[in-house]
Amino acid sequence: ILPNADGRGYAIYTFADPTQLEGLTHTWQQLDGAGRQSLLMTLNENYLLGQLDATRWKRTLVDGLRDEANPLIAGTLVRYLSEPLLCAPDAAIEAELLQMATSHPLSAVRTQLWRLLAQSMSAPQTIETVRQEWQQASNPLLSINDYMTMSYELAVRLPDEADRIIREKEAYFDILLNYYGIPEDDVESIDNDQLENESEKEEEK
Repeated sequence: ILPNADGRGYAIYTFADPTQLEGLTHTWQQLDGAGRQSLLMTLNENYLLGQLDATRWKRTLVDGLRDEANPLIAGTLVRYLSEPLLCAPDAAIEAELLQMATSHPLSAVRTQLWRLLAQSMSAPQTIETVRQEWQQASNPLLSINDYMTMSYELAVRLPDEADRIIREKEAYFDILLNYYGIPEDDVESIDNDQLENESEKEEEK
């Protein structure tokens, strides 16, 4: 019987025997959608309570994300990766997430992974890859606000280059404001599709 699987109640379920909890990290993918989501919630709560090792939890989430086709569950997996990545940086895990950020079959997951990596990156290779993505600023899955976030996160992690990064970011958005006539208060809500539409209008003129 899975805790909370039938939706009749909510509580934090823990396990007296740690091996039971460890075993569930290997078998949760065998369940149906509702069962997987329910058990993920229980496992995450146990991780937050210190009942589940961070290394094991990160591996469970990444392995599950690689093959997950359900958008809701995939989104949950990405969200749950945020805390253990920030608390226990892992270059190998970041490398796997970078690969999935360009190859996962769900486009929403690719977007979520870039956002996750921008805010939790620690390995030099991850930082360099995010920097390249930021410099190109051409990913249709990312919004202007995503690239602004990348600017600030890169500036924090690359203090020797912080001034240049911020200057480049400000110059880039000044161009957007002037060229497209975008009100300054609206910049953070504009995505790349909107800019492409504006660009097409300019070309038609």
